[in-house]
Amino acid sequence: MQRKIEGMVREGVGVRELKANPSEILKLLEENPGLEFVITRYGKPSAKLVSLRGQKEEVPWEERINMRNAWANLHELSDEDFLEAKGIWGPKDDPQS
Repeated sequence: MQRKIEGMVREGVGVRELKANPSEILKLLEENPGLEFVITRYGKPSAKLVSLRGQKEEVPWEERINMRNAWANLHELSDEDFLEAKGIWGPKDDPQS
């Protein structure tokens, strides 16, 4: 794992090091908004840890256009589709009841 942190940096970290130093890695992420850790397992990239600080809330235009196009091209959903989705996620908890 590198220690030089500047701008958007991607660092590799193995599962063993992640288990041994989770607090240090989280501290680095908190202090460096542009930092990413690529978690490797047996030397192959498996996951990515990123800082939540400093991330833009706004979705880039390219992604907005892609989302709009994806929505427009979805097939019509039936009542059965909604019932299936409700079964997957379960009922919404209502704190007022």
